[in-house]
Amino acid sequence: MKRAEFWNHVAGMPGWGTDPNDCWPWRLSHYRNGYGQLTLEDNPYKKLLAHRVAFELALGPIPDGKLVLHRCDNRSCCNPAHLFLGTQKDNIDDMILKGRASRGPQLRGEAHPRCKFNDATIANARAAVAAGETQRAVAKRYGISKGYITQIIKRQFRQ
Repeated sequence: MKRAEFWNHVAGMPGWGTDPNDCWPWRLSHYRNGYGQLTLEDNPYKKLLAHRVAFELALGPIPDGKLVLHRCDNRSCCNPAHLFLGTQKDNIDDMILKGRASRGPQLRGEAHPRCKFNDATIANARAAVAAGETQRAVAKRYGISKGYITQIIKRQFRQ
């Protein structure tokens, strides 16, 4: 497809009798996750996301490390008024703020519902190893693997 033809494949463009604030969905091919996809004539082997092409055509280049995010949460939308630049963190924060996260905020340590050890137990396990008890013996006492005890000792584990 030529860049000049891009907007011919977007539904809801102004002049089509629709509100310019509505979503303008991509009418051609989509990835399984719902994002519009296309290839351009200058590189037919590289698939592009339709909303990113829409952003670049309407608003300019996308800086390195930035994503094009949707205000409307419609993955096929190409309306430049619905698109904005952000980081991956911005994208995740937006998802959580709008209640689209499959899980709530990530809980760590004792706050996590599947936490096996509280801070005191971890301190006791570290003290036992420091006092000369083998990691294997400490792991057996707590019913976990030796590798997990090693991570606790080296402060590498995540609950």
